Amino acid sequence: MGAYVPITLGGKEFRLAELPRRANREWQELVTADVRKALSESKPLETADEVIEAIAASSELMMDLLIAYDAAGVVWPGHTPVLPDREWIDTTATDRECYESIKKVTGVSYPFGADLLTLFPELRPALLQAVSKGVAAATLALTTSSLSTSSLRPSTAGPRKISKPASPSPS
Repeated sequence: MGAYVPITLGGKEFRLAELPRRANREWQELVTADVRKALSESKPLETADEVIEAIAASSELMMDLLIAYDAAGVVWPGHTPVLPDREWIDTTATDRECYESIKKVTGVSYPFGADLLTLFPELRPALLQAVSKGVAAATLALTTSSLSTSSLRPSTAGPRKISKPASPSPS
């Protein structure tokens, strides 16, 4: 047997088997496919309510992926998944426990993740460029959307008066 990933759900500790390389790559492929699918099905987020809904929906996906990681551990003879069923998790575990658990599992699955830019600093410009393109596209989409759905009126408040602090008076 290999190493374990200790997680806590519903106040109870579970030891998920750390996946060997091949099974880990297969789980990573599942993560990539599921996250891409979720992103492609999501609409641009324009309101706080939509952001909250997207976060709530992603927590369900993360739990699905956590359960899939545990199930992928069956590659060893005699190993069975250790997590309780989804109903137990949904009615017993806290959101914080679920979040901490998926962070631990992804940290084990992608052990180089946190160190990637330190190990390969030449990736930083490419990553920043990709992020800025994504931010620019999202900003353009949000701006275009808000311009078409709102009327822009000039402010009628007039000029703002800025008061200066009073000079100290001699005593």
